[in-house]
Amino acid sequence: MSGPLEGIGVVEVAVGVSDLAVGHAGGVPGRLLADLGASVTRIVGPNPPPIDADVPWGRVWHRGKDVVRTDDPAEIRERLLSADVAF
Repeated sequence: MSGPLEGIGVVEVAVGVSDLAVGHAGGVPGRLLADLGASVTRIVGPNPPPIDADVPWGRVWHRGKDVVRTDDPAEIRERLLSADVAF
C-alpha cells in the first residue's frame, strides 16, 4: 500500500518476554502505520499470544502485516536492526 509512510519499515515484537505488541497496545498502532503505507512485520512465537489466537479482531488489527512466527533471537535481532521503528 502506498502512502506517506511508504519505505518505512516497522517491526512489532510479540514473542518471549516482550508483550509490547500484544493486544491493542501493538496491534492498532501497527495497523495504522500499515494503513499509511509502512511495511509492518509482526513477530510472534510459534504459538501466538492468546489474545491474538483466532479472534476476529486479530484479523483486523494485523491486516496488511507480514506475520512471522519465530522465537529465534538471531532472526528477531536481525529484523529489529533493519527496522526504522520497533515496538
